[in-house]
Amino acid sequence: MKIKCFFVLFFIFLTSFSIFSQIKAKSGIIDLTNLDFEKNISVNLNGDWEFYWQQLLNPEDFKKESQNIPLYFNAPNMWNNYKINNKNLGSYGFATFRLTILLSPQQTQTIYALKIMEMGTAYKLWINGELISYNGKVGKNKSEMIPQTIPKTLIFNVKEQKIELVLQISNFYDRNGGFWYNINFGNPNSILKLKERKMSFDLILFGSIFLMGLYHFVLYINRKKDKTSLYFSMFCIGIAIRTISTNEKLLFTNFSFIPYWLSIKIEYLSFYLFIIAFTLFFNSLFQKIIKKTILNSVLIISAICSFIVLVTPVNIFSQTLMFYQIFCIFLGFYILFVVIIGFIKKYTGSLLFLVGFLIFFSTAINDILYSNQIIQTTYLVSFGLFIFIALQSFVLSINYANAFNKIESLSNDLKRLNEVYSNFVPSKFLNYLGHKSLINVALGDHSEKEMSILFSDIRSFTALSETMTITENFRFINAYMGRVGPLVRKNNGFIDKYIGDGIMALFPDKAEDAINAAIEMQNKIRVYNVQREKNGYKPITAGTGIHTGNLMLGIIGEQERMEGTVISDAVNLSYRLEGLTKFYGCSIIISEITLSKIEDKTKYHYRFLGKVKVKGKKEIIPIYEIFDSDTEEIIKIKERCKFDLEMGIKLYYDKNFTEASILFKNIYDENPYDKTANFYFQKTIYLIEVGASSTWNGVENIDF
Repeated sequence: MKIKCFFVLFFIFLTSFSIFSQIKAKSGIIDLTNLDFEKNISVNLNGDWEFYWQQLLNPEDFKKESQNIPLYFNAPNMWNNYKINNKNLGSYGFATFRLTILLSPQQTQTIYALKIMEMGTAYKLWINGELISYNGKVGKNKSEMIPQTIPKTLIFNVKEQKIELVLQISNFYDRNGGFWYNINFGNPNSILKLKERKMSFDLILFGSIFLMGLYHFVLYINRKKDKTSLYFSMFCIGIAIRTISTNEKLLFTNFSFIPYWLSIKIEYLSFYLFIIAFTLFFNSLFQKIIKKTILNSVLIISAICSFIVLVTPVNIFSQTLMFYQIFCIFLGFYILFVVIIGFIKKYTGSLLFLVGFLIFFSTAINDILYSNQIIQTTYLVSFGLFIFIALQSFVLSINYANAFNKIESLSNDLKRLNEVYSNFVPSKFLNYLGHKSLINVALGDHSEKEMSILFSDIRSFTALSETMTITENFRFINAYMGRVGPLVRKNNGFIDKYIGDGIMALFPDKAEDAINAAIEMQNKIRVYNVQREKNGYKPITAGTGIHTGNLMLGIIGEQERMEGTVISDAVNLSYRLEGLTKFYGCSIIISEITLSKIEDKTKYHYRFLGKVKVKGKKEIIPIYEIFDSDTEEIIKIKERCKFDLEMGIKLYYDKNFTEASILFKNIYDENPYDKTANFYFQKTIYLIEVGASSTWNGVENIDF
């Protein structure tokens, strides 16, 4: 039923335009002799009107022999950019327009009508020498004129084959002056029906949208925690007011005592304030996606423009409109971008919101172009909003149904309280999902946050485990985890999962927390090895990789078995960095992103190891070694050789392999335990012998 209503309204809109708009005036004359006005048709009097700048001529002046040679003005249009002697006329001034309408003998001795929209910003109109209409008072300066912009419909009798229209216009108030909109000429039935259709269209939209706004305001009164209803009601009421203050201007036509300056302020404020309301409403739906800086910018700019409208006269605040319209177009594209992301992330109702907003945004662009005389249509944003609101109502009904289903689901969850404990999730993990209790955990729960991910793994554990019994294996792993696990919690992290002999830990606050935990874990392993050696066991070593990035924490699985997990490329990279510790002979490797997050880098001993690329990814990742957990002697040697190592790596990337190999050889000779120097030394020797290909860039590809 609603869809049928949309098409009926859309048909009314389409039929509200003149069907003979292609007929144009030439050299101040428009030939309508071939039209049959008895068929209830009408035509826009567009084209070249005679134009007399800075002259207020009446019909008697055109009978004088000393008449000025006319210029021609393509109406409708603003005269701001019209040039005389290569000079723009500007916004303010006065002029006379003249058009001759040619009719056939059969078209005379009958009644015709004109529909005149707004002129900028006062006019007087003569038809065949008779003053038939005026808006405000035309004057040669601001003190003489009185602005007014009220649409009018005129009916007059025609006895001759020529109809002379003389139109005086003056403007000293608005940013745009001139012949703003079409003058529609035709059969009275056609013109009056056109007026009635447009008025009916505006009234239907006003009533529907205003009632929808009141309905949502009542919802807010009954549930004040839900600001979405308040913002949506403000948005609807703002659009409803704008609907009757533009186009046919029903508000000002029926309340003619409203002065021009106030009517223009109402028109501008209804635009600026409804953008504020819509932005707040949109933010309440997609607040997890919208950037707060953009939200605040929209609110501040809109508030400033509204304040300017309130405290300044028309000729000043009207200058804000063009800027604000361009701003709104960019805002519209950003909103479209956010809605598409919401659709990709499967936000409830995002598809219908996207369809409704596309229609609404298209009509809004139409209004902007129409108000600036770029296209000749009519104001359509109210119609676009009507469709948008209807679709949002459908979305709300879905949300209510989903809410009811969720209540049923929560009731069932309470009955399964004794089963929840088996679906264990770390407490901090649970907190970041927004839950205080395991009772509320459900499949699909998720949140997004930037964190540092730590992967740590015991080297050669497979060979080690083969020397132990099953009991000894479990005893060993638990003893190891019992030592390193508390260090993660001590440094504000939490263990996401145990992976055999390895752990994956998350640090949501600072990258330093992850690095400190890794250093303390290496120190703890050194102490643990002393105990193992005393008990006759072999010492162990472990590698640690750390990377920082955005990740999604959530609950996956199925109803009988759930698990908390982390999904992100950052997790994959930190795992690969841990694997690289074997190749570079390091204990701790971090990415450059993690290094950049450290507030005070002087607290750590680190050195550049090179650049790597993960399989399947195009991004090249610079990596660094943290060697604070080495012995003091090794730390001193690595610090002393740091410059030479990094210079050697630079020469290596520059394909200067000979000089690079000398530096790496010297470092390795000084510190035979520096496997990184040996790693690059072997690489350079190989490349000196076989050479580097034209595509070689020195980046190590991580294929494991």
